[in-house]
Amino acid sequence: MSTTADHPTDTGAPRPRPARSGQNPLFVILKPIASLQLTVVLFALAMLLVFFGTLSQKTLGIWTVVDRSWSWIVMVDVQPMIEFGKIFFEFPADAKVADWVQIPLPGGKLLGGLMFINLLAAHTVRFKLTWKRAGIFILHAGFLLLFVGEYITREFQVEQQMHVTEGASMNYAFDTRNFELAVVTPGEAETEHVTVVPASLLRQAFARKTHVTHNDLPFDLEVVSYLVNSEVVESTDKRAQQAGPNPATAGIGLTSVAVEEKEVTGVDTSNKMDIPSAYVRFYKKGTDQQIGTYLLSAHFLKTQKLATDANTAVGVQLRFTRHYKPFSLHLIKFRFDRYIGTSTAKNYSSELRLIDPERGQDREVTISMNSPLRYRGETFFQSSFTPDEKTTILQVVRNPGWRIPYISCAMIAAGMIIHFGLGLIRFVLQTFRSIKGGVARVSETAGEVFRPIIQTSVVIKALPWVSLGMAVLYLVGSAAQTTPTGAINLGEAARLPVVDGGRVKPLDTVARVDMRIISSREEFVDTYGKTRPAIKWFFDSASGTPRDPGVAAKYEIFRIENDQVLDLLKLTPREGLRYSMSQIKDRSEDLQNAATKAAARPDKDRDLFETKVLELRRHIETYLKIWQGYEPMVLPPQDGREWRTAAAVRETEGERVFAELRAKMRDLNVPQNPDEWTEDQKRVLAEALEEAKAAVAKADPAAAAWQRVLGAYRTGDQSKFDAALAEFKAETRSGISDVDRARARFEVFLNETGLFYHCTALYILAIILCLASWVTLAFNISLANGFRRSAFLVLLFTLLVHAFTLFSRMYLMDRPLVFVTNLYSSAVFIGCAAVAVGLIVEVLVPISVGCYVAAVIGMATSIIAHNLAESGDTLEMMQAVLDTNFWLATHVTTVTFGYSATYFAGMIGLVYVILAAFPNNVLSTHLAGTTQGRSYAPSMTVGRVIGQILYGVICLATMLSFIGTVLGGIWADQSWGRFWGWDPKENGAVLIVIWNALILHARWCGLVKDRGVAVLALVGNMITTWSWFGTNQLGVGLHAYGFSNKLALGCTITWALHLFLFIPLGLMPWKWIWGQSIPVAKVRETV
Repeated sequence: MSTTADHPTDTGAPRPRPARSGQNPLFVILKPIASLQLTVVLFALAMLLVFFGTLSQKTLGIWTVVDRSWSWIVMVDVQPMIEFGKIFFEFPADAKVADWVQIPLPGGKLLGGLMFINLLAAHTVRFKLTWKRAGIFILHAGFLLLFVGEYITREFQVEQQMHVTEGASMNYAFDTRNFELAVVTPGEAETEHVTVVPASLLRQAFARKTHVTHNDLPFDLEVVSYLVNSEVVESTDKRAQQAGPNPATAGIGLTSVAVEEKEVTGVDTSNKMDIPSAYVRFYKKGTDQQIGTYLLSAHFLKTQKLATDANTAVGVQLRFTRHYKPFSLHLIKFRFDRYIGTSTAKNYSSELRLIDPERGQDREVTISMNSPLRYRGETFFQSSFTPDEKTTILQVVRNPGWRIPYISCAMIAAGMIIHFGLGLIRFVLQTFRSIKGGVARVSETAGEVFRPIIQTSVVIKALPWVSLGMAVLYLVGSAAQTTPTGAINLGEAARLPVVDGGRVKPLDTVARVDMRIISSREEFVDTYGKTRPAIKWFFDSASGTPRDPGVAAKYEIFRIENDQVLDLLKLTPREGLRYSMSQIKDRSEDLQNAATKAAARPDKDRDLFETKVLELRRHIETYLKIWQGYEPMVLPPQDGREWRTAAAVRETEGERVFAELRAKMRDLNVPQNPDEWTEDQKRVLAEALEEAKAAVAKADPAAAAWQRVLGAYRTGDQSKFDAALAEFKAETRSGISDVDRARARFEVFLNETGLFYHCTALYILAIILCLASWVTLAFNISLANGFRRSAFLVLLFTLLVHAFTLFSRMYLMDRPLVFVTNLYSSAVFIGCAAVAVGLIVEVLVPISVGCYVAAVIGMATSIIAHNLAESGDTLEMMQAVLDTNFWLATHVTTVTFGYSATYFAGMIGLVYVILAAFPNNVLSTHLAGTTQGRSYAPSMTVGRVIGQILYGVICLATMLSFIGTVLGGIWADQSWGRFWGWDPKENGAVLIVIWNALILHARWCGLVKDRGVAVLALVGNMITTWSWFGTNQLGVGLHAYGFSNKLALGCTITWALHLFLFIPLGLMPWKWIWGQSIPVAKVRETV
């Protein structure tokens, strides 16, 4: 794909040893098996297996997918690809393919075995143990050990669950993936004899239509029907009637019916599991005489009795496979900690007593999220709990090879660091010596045509500082601009700490987030046509009375984009597509009816209209909650009370007031009809009402003070508002810590300045300066250098601002060194990391490529982040299983840095293929420069330099992606005992690792050269987009969050651009199209 010759500084796999006469036959046999080309093919097949396995989770359960994938040959269903098309390419909702349409692929056993053999053969044939190759040997040894460890895990790991109720003990766990038919027969001395039939044998008997017989069974049995996952409903239920005739002739099945359900994913946060049911026909032992057909289900907790003869009643039960322990666990206390004012789990833990008479153990232990108990070769993880919060659910894992992935991955990481680190150092030193201070010039001929226009060296030297000054002035000027709030200054009110979404935040953030959700903006236009900030909308809404919502109902803030929703509300499209509550309320009943119907349908079955109807209802509910005082929690802890809303206080104390009034009315014999009240009764009741209100104000002075703030706001008097606000702050001062107040004020500063938002314009400025640098190469190299240095300084300044916003998030969330907590922050971090990498590249290779790519990625990710912010609070709280600073700071940061490096490599590849399309063969231009006053003409061309940059960044991306993915595996192993759980997000990260490794091996074996690597790096962009956003859109797995039609469309556009524009651009034979390339002379450089 490229004619550029290999460079002597390349690192990677060595050339095969030269053949010699009389060579060992084993060497001859192993040589093709050790082929790097075979390695590349195996990598590609592994990617297909992982990708299709990920898609299959849309229609199949996780364990079915794993079992199918871990085989010799996999028959891949096509339907999951159709489901993929429905999400990203608007395939018809009812699109289906026949079940027999399948694609054969080599399975995990075959691919793993071939990779193992290929790697062993390669070390036998290709590699000679030297210090230079130490990293490769350590790396590959780690991979061999990883293969062994994963085989042991797959074949011997057993996952179980243990349910322990407070005050009770448990000495067995059950396998949630395997079931058994337990047959209980009475024994002697009040004992029971239990015989179990594995569910696998039941499934086999059902498939083969055979009977199950055994000497220990008091009967023979036939499996009439077996459902992998099911729900049991009453026989009168509509679903039961749709299931067909009821096969049961006895037992519970006479009144209940098993209905087949879709297999669960097994990796989501709901902790659901497959619950099988079976219809089993029992026969008297050794005969064809039927006892009856029974419905057996794991839903039933008790055994069913059936009579095998006149004197014996046998109990039968389909249950989880049990594993008895030589010890017991007694639950002392279960704790479920929530974030303030939410039902979101912050942490849950179990205080247990471990009793093991055999080993003399009797001690208390605590199992919590990310803190398991390891005992007797098993690991006990905190998994879940029952709805009544009285029973803990522990995940129990026995894995004899659990240490192997830790050791192997440490070896691989160390090998990568050694190998790529040494290669990077050699590359940096060689490149820095070769082209420091050098800048490419398109051609000497062009320089004759375009004579230097700017000769003044002072102007050129001042250009970088002028550019930096412009950037600083723009940022300062933009950050200082504020939107007036109107008649009343709400600056101090905006800084009030409140609780919303589980965290303490300023009132300004609540207003901005809610406005952003409702309107996709943080400002609105009032009834006078003036632009106002979100905090004014909040106070206008919150200060409305129950009978009069006030002016807020007239603000056009509800963005309605869907034509069908507009038709439902009898609204006409207008500029901005925003409407007021007063315009919607006339058709609110129609909206509510449509939303109720849409909510009754499963998420995956809703069309765009139904989705938008539900979205609008949520937006209206957000507004109503603010108006009615249900959000946010504005009243801090006081006198033993927790954070609370104004509405909660109003309802609680209101009930008290009405109770006192009713009591007063009874004492005075006041009639129920107000028209019958006397003047004395009216006066007495009015006095009683005022006394009750005074009592309420005394009981909760903070609530009364808040109502005075809203009342003062309604008057429009600044002095009254300031006085009421000061009183409220004084009343609530003791309930809010100084740290929370300081963070609230700082967050308002970030909101008002919008520093990260303005970085977008600075990145655009850097892009323009880079382009100017390249354009001016044609007539003035000094000026080109001036523009390049300008771009560098602007980018450096923007990076500092960008990084400041990242570290500010850490401070606000109290998470040191945690850069990424959600999709929004991942976009912020990816851009920041890419800019940092770009600046380093620019220092090493000053030809504007590093700056240009950094600025493009910085701009793109900032735009992505701004769009992601529309979904809600960008500092949202973490789920319990994810709430650990250590793993967030290590795994999430590293793997996201791997995303950034992979995108950077893809953009370098795009620059390469664009330059390759130029008719004057820019890539063949030689670099020239001076080092310490001595001029020289190095042999490296622009194409070769960019190829070296690309290679180095891919090495970095491979290392970061692998280490990050491994850290995620360790985190998962520490959290629920699965080093690789086949979660779609995990699979996406694995795809990035495999693809980057494929690129490197393809380059090392000569399948591709610089241009080929560039094209493959563009494919890396597509894969990273799938991992970053695409996997979230599937709606399955632990990372099934962030679904958005906009994100799905963004993925589609990204893939289409790469597949139909960028990649074909790189594959075009431009030299043949343009004819003989223009000869380019080496040029002298003046620096």
